[in-house]
Amino acid sequence: MSIVDRYAIGQHIAHAQDQLSGLERFLRLLDIDATGQRHVTIYSAWTADLSGANRKSIDDIETELRAVFGRLPNKNIKRIKVFMVPNTGFRDDGHDRFVRFGDYVWDIGLGLEVFDGAYSAKRSSAGFKSGTAIGGYKSVEQDLAGNGDTKSREIR
Repeated sequence: MSIVDRYAIGQHIAHAQDQLSGLERFLRLLDIDATGQRHVTIYSAWTADLSGANRKSIDDIETELRAVFGRLPNKNIKRIKVFMVPNTGFRDDGHDRFVRFGDYVWDIGLGLEVFDGAYSAKRSSAGFKSGTAIGGYKSVEQDLAGNGDTKSREIR
């Protein structure tokens, strides 16, 4: 399963600690409802909130995701791999935010932000796709992962 959301990691790190971020809530729901082992790949960007004065490293991102991974209740997610792409990589290769399960894609306008907090405070468009359209989504993932400045980590 793949999550492509330019802002997912930045929003997770900036999120208030007294509520679940959209990323953590989504991963918990997946972990609870999974009927077997799941592997999750996240594509996110080095957005402005991860740079500058509050600069985060790939080690910081790994530490944060390890904490989330450790809090998953059922341990059905066996691996999380994160690709941190330069912000310009998303501008060039992947504007949309989506979740891909094999040959099915859930396009989410606001991305995982819709899962922030107890309820979604914003409206978001969403669409479900399958068939030949999925090839374009897989290409976006390949382009983001193949960016020369992309950094990745795997959490097991």
